[in-house]
Amino acid sequence: IDVFEGVPLGILPKTELESGIGLIEVLVRIGATASKSEARRLVNEGGIKINKEAATGVDQVLNTNDLLNGNYILAQIGKKKYHLIRTE
Repeated sequence: IDVFEGVPLGILPKTELESGIGLIEVLVRIGATASKSEARRLVNEGGIKINKEAATGVDQVLNTNDLLNGNYILAQIGKKKYHLIRTE
Protein backbone atom coordinates (compact mmCIF):
# COMPACT_ATOMS: atom_id res chain seq x y z
CA ILE A 1 0.00 0.00 0.00
CA ASP A 2 1.34 3.42 -0.93
CA VAL A 3 0.84 5.83 1.98
CA PHE A 4 1.23 8.78 -0.38
CA GLU A 5 -1.43 7.65 -2.85
CA GLY A 6 -3.47 10.69 -3.86
CA VAL A 7 -0.85 13.17 -2.59
CA PRO A 8 0.25 15.59 -5.33
CA LEU A 9 3.76 14.83 -6.55
CA GLY A 10 6.33 17.36 -7.70
CA ILE A 11 9.62 16.47 -9.38
CA LEU A 12 12.90 18.32 -8.81
CA PRO A 13 16.27 17.54 -10.40
CA LYS A 14 18.60 16.25 -7.69
CA THR A 15 21.33 18.55 -9.03
CA GLU A 16 19.25 21.58 -7.94
CA LEU A 17 19.10 20.24 -4.39
CA GLU A 18 22.82 19.54 -4.43
CA SER A 19 23.48 23.24 -5.02
CA GLY A 20 20.53 24.34 -2.84
CA ILE A 21 17.20 25.79 -3.95
CA GLY A 22 15.00 28.29 -2.15
CA LEU A 23 11.90 27.00 -0.39
CA ILE A 24 9.69 29.70 -1.97
CA GLU A 25 10.86 28.69 -5.47
CA VAL A 26 10.17 25.02 -4.72
CA LEU A 27 6.64 25.67 -3.43
CA VAL A 28 5.69 27.54 -6.61
CA ARG A 29 7.36 25.05 -8.98
CA ILE A 30 5.61 22.01 -7.52
CA GLY A 31 2.26 23.81 -7.56
CA ALA A 32 1.87 23.90 -3.76
CA THR A 33 1.23 27.65 -3.92
CA ALA A 34 -0.08 29.81 -6.75
CA SER A 35 2.59 32.49 -6.41
CA LYS A 36 5.78 33.45 -4.61
CA SER A 37 3.87 36.07 -2.60
CA GLU A 38 1.40 33.41 -1.41
CA ALA A 39 4.31 31.13 -0.48
CA ARG A 40 6.02 33.93 1.47
CA ARG A 41 2.81 34.77 3.32
CA LEU A 42 2.27 31.13 4.29
CA VAL A 43 5.86 30.75 5.51
CA ASN A 44 5.63 33.97 7.54
CA GLU A 45 2.35 32.80 9.10
CA GLY A 46 3.85 29.43 10.05
CA GLY A 47 1.70 27.57 7.53
CA ILE A 48 4.49 25.59 5.85
CA LYS A 49 6.22 22.51 7.20
CA ILE A 50 9.01 20.58 5.51
CA ASN A 51 9.33 16.97 6.66
CA LYS A 52 7.07 17.80 9.65
CA GLU A 53 9.34 20.68 10.78
CA ALA A 54 8.13 24.28 10.57
CA ALA A 55 9.79 26.26 7.79
CA THR A 56 12.52 28.46 9.24
CA GLY A 57 11.72 31.49 7.07
CA VAL A 58 11.35 32.81 3.55
CA ASP A 59 15.11 32.52 3.01
CA GLN A 60 15.16 28.79 3.82
CA VAL A 61 17.14 26.75 1.29
CA LEU A 62 16.40 23.09 0.64
CA ASN A 63 19.27 20.76 -0.14
CA THR A 64 20.12 17.07 -0.15
CA ASN A 65 20.20 17.05 3.68
CA ASP A 66 16.41 17.55 3.56
CA LEU A 67 15.80 14.36 1.56
CA LEU A 68 13.94 11.47 3.18
CA ASN A 69 15.16 8.05 2.02
CA GLY A 70 17.53 9.90 -0.32
CA ASN A 71 14.74 10.86 -2.73
CA TYR A 72 11.78 12.63 -1.11
CA ILE A 73 10.77 15.80 0.69
CA LEU A 74 7.33 16.15 2.26
CA ALA A 75 5.85 19.65 2.19
CA GLN A 76 2.80 20.41 4.31
CA ILE A 77 0.77 23.48 3.40
CA GLY A 78 -1.68 24.46 6.12
CA LYS A 79 -3.17 21.71 8.27
CA LYS A 80 -4.37 19.24 5.65
CA LYS A 81 -2.65 19.84 2.32
CA TYR A 82 0.45 17.84 1.48
CA HIS A 83 2.81 17.73 -1.49
CA LEU A 84 5.45 15.08 -2.02
CA ILE A 85 8.61 16.21 -3.78
CA ARG A 86 10.65 13.53 -5.55
CA THR A 87 14.09 13.97 -7.02
CA GLU A 88 15.32 12.49 -10.28
